Amino acid sequence: HGGSNQIVRMLQSQGIPVTTWPDLPPEVSRNREAHQIAIQTRERLMLVPIHQSLTIKQIDFIGQRLRTALHTTT
Repeated sequence: HGGSNQIVRMLQSQGIPVTTWPDLPPEVSRNREAHQIAIQTRERLMLVPIHQSLTIKQIDFIGQRLRTALHTTT
């Protein structure tokens, strides 16, 4: 698996402003053994825009696209 990056790119290409967890400092990224949990979190976590100003239709659209992306990449 390519982690969440592939799914993020797929959703972004469809106009959904999904992001990954912010970048880690180089000293963390370079030391996988000591910072395994932080690195795994960075590789797996996606931030999906779900908030009170979205309509139900918009949330359903994002959910459908997310489900499709998850099934496509697994």
